[in-house]
Amino acid sequence: MISTLHNPTAVGVMQLVECRGDQQQPRRINLDRLPLSIGRATESNLCLPSGAVSSRHAEITAHGDRLVLRDLGSRNGTFVNGHRVEEIEIAAEDIIQFANCVFRVKFRQEVVHGGTLEEGAFP
Repeated sequence: MISTLHNPTAVGVMQLVECRGDQQQPRRINLDRLPLSIGRATESNLCLPSGAVSSRHAEITAHGDRLVLRDLGSRNGTFVNGHRVEEIEIAAEDIIQFANCVFRVKFRQEVVHGGTLEEGAFP
């Protein structure tokens, strides 16, 4: 049983969903193994092969049961809901942009007691 369902920013029940303008299936990155390194470098946990993304662009870490996004001095910036940030707590439905790569923070679909909780359907 998941004990953090009441908390909309709980570590382990969130994911990044890539916002795509084409018909391809978006990437979904579960935020249960933190820290999550983000960048152009192939050794990044989330590798974004765009020349606009820095090699070591940003990272997501856990601070208690909160998710914190930190820019690592990237050239083209990290944005949350349209605002350039250095470090910020992120939550469900935030839009995160790493240079020209865009993701939305969403609840993961979880199986609990044989049933599925749909995204955003937490009590």
